[in-house]
Amino acid sequence: MDNFKLNEALLFTADYFNKSNHNLGKPVFLHTIKIMHLAIQLGYNEIVVLSSGYQVMAK
Repeated sequence: MDNFKLNEALLFTADYFNKSNHNLGKPVFLHTIKIMHLAIQLGYNEIVVLSSGYQVMAK
């Protein structure tokens, strides 16, 4: 999966997480941890969290 597709997936899941009734009131950092684990599983070793979403920096 290239960086563009992964970034799209991360932004989609972040948006879904933030809008989901199940996750209302939960700290955003919990989702950030989940995204970091996903990126590591996909072989990415560094991500940067931007105000606009997640940006994969290195693989």
